Amino acid sequence: MDPFVFVSDCHQRYQNGEEVMGLQQCTRTVRVEKNTSGCRGYKLNSGDGYIVKVYNDDLGKPNMSDKPMRIVNKTADKVELRGFPIEAQTPFGWQEVDYRDYGFTVYYEKGKVVKCVLHMFDRNVDLEYRKLGGENDRYATMINQSAFNPFNLTTNPALQNPNKLPNFLPVFAKELLSTLNNSVLRGIQSEQEIVKGYVFNLIESYYNNAGYVPKNTLDEILSEVYKALESIGKESVFPSKDNFKYQMYDCFLNN
Repeated sequence: MDPFVFVSDCHQRYQNGEEVMGLQQCTRTVRVEKNTSGCRGYKLNSGDGYIVKVYNDDLGKPNMSDKPMRIVNKTADKVELRGFPIEAQTPFGWQEVDYRDYGFTVYYEKGKVVKCVLHMFDRNVDLEYRKLGGENDRYATMINQSAFNPFNLTTNPALQNPNKLPNFLPVFAKELLSTLNNSVLRGIQSEQEIVKGYVFNLIESYYNNAGYVPKNTLDEILSEVYKALESIGKESVFPSKDNFKYQMYDCFLNN
């Protein structure tokens, strides 16, 4: 199996085969690496199996400890891995742990990874990492394929903002209402152009401070601005929330 990195935008938890907790729409980065030089924290011979890693992009840290695993089954569209007994470093010294309680299944379509499932057999729990596709992929593709990206919008998992933004909704609502009521602007621009200009200035300010704009932060700002428009009764300025989001991405990447 070739090593890979799979960026999931949602995951679902299953308990005893039943969905629990609802679909979690957040970014997790899955890495499966060949064991070429062992694994920190374990007594593992070089070349023995693979190292499975899951990274929590929201918190900016690993979602679990690295798990050494070996392939136990392989077909054209699925590879199954499973942990094994191994000595791990603990606060009480080196101790044997039985990682057979953990498994990992990788699903392929046309040679591409489309889904990964982490199995916790002792708890009968599965965590399924996949992509919703649709709009989320559409905007990531816009960023990655654009030759014009003055605000350095980025989908790089390592550069995504691990923290949620403060609650800017009251501020956005107040500023949008004031800006839309500006008689000078209303005389030369449509309400849609005024809102787009307001958001453009927000993102320009973020870029000037950070030097780049993470996609997850941009999406959060756009969501809060649209909520602000709803709160002041101006959501009809755009045909829909999706149209607003698309127009803003188009503004940042095609002007």
